Amino acid sequence: MKLPIFKKPSVPHRYRFNTSLKCGGCVLALEKVLEGNRKISHWEVGLNQKPIILEITSMYTAEQVQELVKKAGYTADLIEELPLDAPKRK
Repeated sequence: MKLPIFKKPSVPHRYRFNTSLKCGGCVLALEKVLEGNRKISHWEVGLNQKPIILEITSMYTAEQVQELVKKAGYTADLIEELPLDAPKRK
């Protein structure tokens, strides 16, 4: 997979995105792109909330994460970058 060239983070970053995901099938499509990627240490999707939020910790920039989500066929709009030690949102 070829991603656009952006400045690469030297440490993991944690992001929250609003997504265009709608259901479990959408999450499965995203999982096919994200699972097994060694630059992603954690990701989760809150299907019980609207809008559906993706929270991800990775070595990718926010723009690169958006490209990965786009590859799965969805959109992701950055909400915020979180400190790694911030508590998880519910």
